Amino acid sequence: MLRLLNIIRNWRDTPRSGNFDNSYRSAFLDAVQFTRGLGFAVTPVSWIEPVELNREDLIRRSLGAAGLTDSRGSAGQCLKWSHFLAPYISEVANCPAWVTLGQLWKGKTPVFEPTMDDVRSWVARGISIDDLSSGQGLKLHAWITLATGEIIEPTLMTTIASCHDHYRKFDGAVMMADAEEFTPHRYVPLAVGSNVVEGIARRSSIPLLAEDVAELTMVGVILARPDLI
Repeated sequence: MLRLLNIIRNWRDTPRSGNFDNSYRSAFLDAVQFTRGLGFAVTPVSWIEPVELNREDLIRRSLGAAGLTDSRGSAGQCLKWSHFLAPYISEVANCPAWVTLGQLWKGKTPVFEPTMDDVRSWVARGISIDDLSSGQGLKLHAWITLATGEIIEPTLMTTIASCHDHYRKFDGAVMMADAEEFTPHRYVPLAVGSNVVEGIARRSSIPLLAEDVAELTMVGVILARPDLI
């Protein structure tokens, strides 16, 4: 059964950050320009009003179109799942949906904190096992951005559930909300679109993406610093 947490501010026992910078759309447009500067085409961005479908129906129908019922098995595999689901979400929502690479913060603490230089390096040489040598996984997070400005987070709750017993009930949950509703978590986009993701994957010596549902639940390499999520 699909379990969707629409409004992240309703989480219990979660500290709040009072310094949320409500500039996600501006940062997203900057990330689009950065991605184009790396040589990858990105669909032009025109912000639109929220789609007519309610969030839970949109997620349920998108997962169904992809052959899924929830996101169990997605812990630590944000890039793979976001890239795989984005076209299905775009079709159901009838608007662009971009896989988005970037940073995730919890209050003032970085959980995943790649830099633009990291992205440039991945574009140039791909990702290899050496990037995982710290034992903490790759310091990258990925999610989906809709043309409504809303974020769809297909893996974070499953990742949290895999690390903290208190959140086991959220295993398989997919979240969708406006960026500011994810407080205390804050998303900072750096690179946008399937073209840059696939470009990185082509140069990588480890598998990053999935071509079918069976490949979605293969061991992930993206999880880093789970204690801080």
